[in-house]
Amino acid sequence: MTELYFALGCTSMCASLVTASYGYHGGMNYEQKKKWEKAVRYQQLGSIPLLFVGNKKNKHIPGALSAAGVSLFCLPLYYYAKTEDSKFNFAMPWGGVLMMASWLTLGFLA
Repeated sequence: MTELYFALGCTSMCASLVTASYGYHGGMNYEQKKKWEKAVRYQQLGSIPLLFVGNKKNKHIPGALSAAGVSLFCLPLYYYAKTEDSKFNFAMPWGGVLMMASWLTLGFLA
């Protein structure tokens, strides 16, 4: 399972670079690009715990929180930035809380 979280973190970081490039070249207006850049930044920040949980006891807790948080925060924000449709924005606060919880649990497990 350790390798799974590390691979997920690396894949998420790589995907953030791909989406950053798409956002830069994707033909969005200034406001859309600002939202897109925020999603990229939070995806990168949310991916970091996945890289560190491998050597922690009870690693499944911060790993799962981080993966869920990135998904619930970043995916709706990418969608909103690209389409300006806010129907999935309700999930973003929950994703943010889960990302914060992943950092806290990672810290307590140190």
